Amino acid sequence: KFIKAQHTLQQAIKDKFGINAPIINGSTRDRQSIIDNFSAKSGFSVLILSPEAAGGGLNITAANHVIHFTRSWNPAIERQSTDRAYRLGQTRPVTVYYPIIVDKPRGTIEQRLDELLERKMGLFNDIFVPLDDKQIRASELLA
Repeated sequence: KFIKAQHTLQQAIKDKFGINAPIINGSTRDRQSIIDNFSAKSGFSVLILSPEAAGGGLNITAANHVIHFTRSWNPAIERQSTDRAYRLGQTRPVTVYYPIIVDKPRGTIEQRLDELLERKMGLFNDIFVPLDDKQIRASELLA
């Protein structure tokens, strides 16, 4: 399902902008040569990556916009995918987008997933990143 969406997105980018956007997903054999070609281009270019394939071992410092076309249920995978653009050598600001379909009266699965991921990240930050304005005593943690 996601592979088909990647190819649909690739075709839409080609039709609209005349750009052949390479895809990196689980079936891609030589990810590094695709990244090297992407990094060598000047001007506007697009690279389509699945979060799982992008999460491990890639440095994509030529990218300065990251669009999570589909959301992962695991915020750590999303964060790791985004971090590919924030590696050493990045000289430009990076902007991250999360486009979702919205239905105000009923809500959509994407809206619910976005809310769930925000809550999960909030819990993570509350647990692993102490708040500056609160002192936590050991007795509170052990209670």
